[in-house]
Amino acid sequence: ARDATGRAAALKLWRGPAAGAAREAAILTHLGGSVSPRPFASGVEGGRAFLAMEWVEGEPAAAVADRLRDAGDRDAL
Repeated sequence: ARDATGRAAALKLWRGPAAGAAREAAILTHLGGSVSPRPFASGVEGGRAFLAMEWVEGEPAAAVADRLRDAGDRDAL
């Protein structure tokens, strides 16, 4: 997805209560993009909660954790 200015964005959709999206957006805003993606927008559209955030290139955290676990590097986790 891209925002109105053309920036690449990740879009996360919730199936459950919208409070989850609002809470995650608040946490990301608090972190300020220093160790996490910056949120662009959040809300409810068509009855479904969403969070649009900065697209961060790289490997998914779960994949890195799996690789470290498989390698036996528990200290890096």
